[in-house]
Amino acid sequence: MQVYQLNNLVPATVIKRPSALIKTPYVSDIQLTDDIEPHLGHSLSLGCCGLCDTGAQIYITQILNYKPGLHCDYTVQLSRTRDNILVGINPRIAEHIVENCLKLREPINNIATYKREYTVNKELLGTEKAVRFDFGGTLENGAPFYLEVKNVPLATNKTAYFPQGPQSRRASSADGFRIKPTERTEGSTARETKVSLDTVSPRALKHIQELMHIKVNNPLARCIICYVIQRGDVDHFEISKKDPEYRDAVFKAIDAGVEALAIVVNWSLSRNARSGNFVSLSGIECSTARGTATFVKVLPVS
Repeated sequence: MQVYQLNNLVPATVIKRPSALIKTPYVSDIQLTDDIEPHLGHSLSLGCCGLCDTGAQIYITQILNYKPGLHCDYTVQLSRTRDNILVGINPRIAEHIVENCLKLREPINNIATYKREYTVNKELLGTEKAVRFDFGGTLENGAPFYLEVKNVPLATNKTAYFPQGPQSRRASSADGFRIKPTERTEGSTARETKVSLDTVSPRALKHIQELMHIKVNNPLARCIICYVIQRGDVDHFEISKKDPEYRDAVFKAIDAGVEALAIVVNWSLSRNARSGNFVSLSGIECSTARGTATFVKVLPVS
């Protein structure tokens, strides 16, 4: 079952992140395979543990509303590991995939209506501010549902995991795995920097706690945390033991009735027709590909 498609994907290489021109970590210097001129790429997943860091092989799409003076010419969408695995690293794609699953009613069913960026009023949550989830709406029985999406690009030994865990900004391989300074191997892409043990995503922790709060106070509501694994080389999914606070919160939420769903999709590339080629911003015609994400399976959360 096809759940998403990207057209006019262009192969490129990350030269430097952050960019030498723009120091935000969300911008990388990239070089298109068919174009010797450097360009700026928007990396929504930052370095993604090496999948979008210096030396990484990536696939990008041109920003259609690009105008001179804007920071980025392209958006980074996919990365190719040393084992030739395509990985979806743009977290926004995960939201599009889930929306298509809602439309197709597989593997997420019993949804009658939904809205993107669904806001829950503060009175319902008992918080100072309103809360926004990726999706919300009504079930076929009229009860409400709330759904939050998390992108999962990282895996080791055929096991995908989320979150990354406490930040240890060490050298990373192009497979998305951190490595020790003494273990630099082919694909090592980052320099050793200061180690930080901060929790990787307070926002992710906040979302799972909010879903649990809603479920406890309204047992009829359907609350879902959906992990989208955008790589087809995995057989298992786990909440990372490297972030025990988040892991504990997830299983408390599951015990309270929150659904945890892990969806695996596999990315594949096919050639675009010749007419699909486009001229880059430096005037070079670049060959393009079409990327297709296909639903593979649902994994239990462990």
